[in-house]
Amino acid sequence: MAEDVDELHAIDRVTESLYASVCFEKGGVPDLEQLRRLFIPEGILINNSDDSPAIMSVDQFIEAIHLQISNGSLEALQEAEIAGKTEIFSRIAHRLSSYEATIGPDPSHILARGVNSIQFIKASGVWRITALVWNDETDLQRIPKRHL
Repeated sequence: MAEDVDELHAIDRVTESLYASVCFEKGGVPDLEQLRRLFIPEGILINNSDDSPAIMSVDQFIEAIHLQISNGSLEALQEAEIAGKTEIFSRIAHRLSSYEATIGPDPSHILARGVNSIQFIKASGVWRITALVWNDETDLQRIPKRHL
């Protein structure tokens, strides 16, 4: 039982690091190399918020963030988990993670809320992310209370 708690805490730390890796203040940059280290080399990120999913490798995602910062469309970002539930079996795990993202220093300026589906594997004693799929909340599709 203690081993399960240890594994859950390890996945919690990876999830916290994932969110922290994309956060940055105005004039700064996110730690996207940390993001890269959290994923397996073949990892993917999928934005499923629109009718056509946007599927990216980790490198493509990092390039997209760098482009948004360089063209001024993204000046600051704070993203955090507001609720999460993890299921573990042996060396695989899944976390349903509700999030809230804000831009700028005003935490009341919510950019997006939604749900991440994060897949993990444990290899060589380390939990790493294989896939991250997200869907932003909309006026027509609210995050259910069970995910908050």
